[in-house]
Amino acid sequence: EEALIQSYQNIMGLGFFETPLPMPRMEPNPETGDVDITFEVKEKQTGSFSFGTSIGGWGGLSGFLGFDHPNLFGMAKSGHLRWEYGRFSNIFEASYTDPALLGSRVSGSISLFNTNNSYNRLFRFSEGEQRRTGLGLRFGVPFPLDRRFSRVFLGYTISRNEYRNFEGTEGSIFNLPEALQSTVSLGLVRQTLNSPLFPTSGSRQELEASFTGGLLGGDGEYQKYKAS
Repeated sequence: EEALIQSYQNIMGLGFFETPLPMPRMEPNPETGDVDITFEVKEKQTGSFSFGTSIGGWGGLSGFLGFDHPNLFGMAKSGHLRWEYGRFSNIFEASYTDPALLGSRVSGSISLFNTNNSYNRLFRFSEGEQRRTGLGLRFGVPFPLDRRFSRVFLGYTISRNEYRNFEGTEGSIFNLPEALQSTVSLGLVRQTLNSPLFPTSGSRQELEASFTGGLLGGDGEYQKYKAS
């Protein structure tokens, strides 16, 4: 009974189907003693477009365009696109995630980003501009000791930071040279939540270590650890 309830919550928690789900159909097999359980579901629209714009005195025209879909092709693959534009900011990001690469238990994701931020004295900065462009890859596999709820992730990110000083002020952060950041990360995630958006039971724990520079090259060298 507990496993049946958990299966019901897992399917409903995906957010891909109309709710509430009907009770499953149960068909006992007297020869084997097994019971075939069938959930009847109806897929709902899950993708969304979003946009917004504003006009301000000092910021001029600004806004954003976005697209998100958590169930591309009806196979739980997710896609994300977002563009933010304005006088002082221009940000583009895109990502694609496949929870089962080639039908395996290996998950994978790729992300691209390009951010361009301009700062002036309104932000208590000397006038300057920062641009960051990069690519990220991440793969995950079930954790051998807890394959049902836990996954181990390996990721790699490479990005280039560029600075431009509008005023030529010495000592400004915008006088820094271009820099290449190369980072590998290793993480462990355990999740028992009954819904990804509005859970009512379960928990989520995450450990992550990232290493920049060293054998990976690049212009910086440091380590970062995170637990939540």
